[in-house]
Amino acid sequence: MAQAAATLDNAVPLIEEQVETGLKALLDGYRPAYTPGGEKKDELLKRFMLHPTKPLPEFDTPYAKAFEARDDFNEARRVFALVCDDSLAYYRHHVIAPLSGVTIAHMTSLLGAGTVYCSHLNGMRQVLFFERPSGTNSPLSDVVRTQTRLHEHKIIDHVLQPISEALIALRDLKVSHGNIHPGSILVGENTVLKECISSPCGSLGHYLYQPLERLMANPLAQGEATEKTDMYAIGILVLELMFGLEKIKAMQLAAFIANAINEGAYNILMNNRECSEAFQDLFRGALNDNPAERWGLDQLAQWLGGKRFNMIAPTPAKEAARPFTFAATDYFSRRLLAHALHRNWRGAITDLKSLKLDRWCENSLHRPELAEKIDRVQRIGTDPAATDKQVSDMMTRTITLLDPIGPLRTLSLSVRPESIGLLYADAMLQNKPELPQLIGLIEHDVASFWSEQADANKNADVSQAVWKLQKAKANLKRKAIGFGVERILYDLNPALPCQSPLLKPYNVTTVVEALQTLDSIAKNHAPNASFMDVRSESVV
Repeated sequence: MAQAAATLDNAVPLIEEQVETGLKALLDGYRPAYTPGGEKKDELLKRFMLHPTKPLPEFDTPYAKAFEARDDFNEARRVFALVCDDSLAYYRHHVIAPLSGVTIAHMTSLLGAGTVYCSHLNGMRQVLFFERPSGTNSPLSDVVRTQTRLHEHKIIDHVLQPISEALIALRDLKVSHGNIHPGSILVGENTVLKECISSPCGSLGHYLYQPLERLMANPLAQGEATEKTDMYAIGILVLELMFGLEKIKAMQLAAFIANAINEGAYNILMNNRECSEAFQDLFRGALNDNPAERWGLDQLAQWLGGKRFNMIAPTPAKEAARPFTFAATDYFSRRLLAHALHRNWRGAITDLKSLKLDRWCENSLHRPELAEKIDRVQRIGTDPAATDKQVSDMMTRTITLLDPIGPLRTLSLSVRPESIGLLYADAMLQNKPELPQLIGLIEHDVASFWSEQADANKNADVSQAVWKLQKAKANLKRKAIGFGVERILYDLNPALPCQSPLLKPYNVTTVVEALQTLDSIAKNHAPNASFMDVRSESVV
């Protein structure tokens, strides 16, 4: 083999490789019409200019750095730019189109977005250009730190009224904010809600600002927000402005989740706090653990208009007449049991054959239809011939049946369907051990099963995610070039730049951009480079 390799290395060039083809002359005179990142550095659409030497740290997010910018179409306009992280497509690309060029009262306006050659990075990035809020403003989080309590009328006039207007305008564009917390709101001469594009939903602010059904998911795995997600965050915001939440914020996340499942988030958060009857309605409507019963923006608008609802305080769920005993602990609610099964995954797999969960559902919960579903799910997983993948799938589906509005759960993951793509990219590009679990969720079409179990799971974002995952399942099975694990990386992450070493520096996110970029760089790479990237270590 070594002798053969040496012979190949010293092989005489083929006769056709020595013939003058005219390629060199063609390349020398070729002028591509497309310039990756724009014709000028730090410029977008011959309109927006990034000033990379003028950072604005007050507008930074964990996934983007802020800088001063200029709009040449309106030089009087105050503009700033967010340069997005290039490791993964963390930004919410699907909300760029509906928000671009749209003015929303009491919210930062997106003026434009696209790939820009950033001189300070010597590379291309996705850059978002926003109009800076007018007047003198400071984060609401500063008020929280310096004042222990705001009067109810100030909260209504200076926070709830303007923020509800902005959120309703977002809803009309079929967009939810997803990151409402004191740091995302500017107050002063006017109240302004910060942008909602540069970061995944639920990735900013304290964990308390996410409802329980999302809080149980891994970081970056909470999926897309809804108006009821935002409504819950508003309830927490008002609670913090009125009473402060320092003691509860000091609680560990795992402890808060367990207590909230057992006692209800409302009861833990309110803890016999006294407020007016009107605000009791707000808290009881906004802080409901059941998304189907939680207030939306319409109820908030009615409440702000003076309507009173006489809401009943949510009570902890004690569904079963008799407890289900698992790991020496008695459980009276399905959700708490589902949480326990996930946290003791391997023990649950061992015990499920003898625990007769279906009988408990029928006799103690009086849910014969649930008992039948669990029996069907467990038939394959508890079979002695079942594979590890089948057993894991059985566990995921069993937990989903017990807690249908919670996230999908595997051995070490807890995710919502909309976030599987982002986690898949993170696991694949960084070679993380969770990748097989994510592939298993796709292979077994568990997201479709999850979406069918509760009305709260049915919305446009979930439906779109389920459709993409079903398409990814088909592509995962195909072994031809252009399919398999690499194909679904892009199917599930359409904003992820091409990871081929040839194109990655150019932030290429579409086929058209890929062709244009290849054309523009061909002169520098030909005639010594292959037209096809066939290196096994590359994701193309």
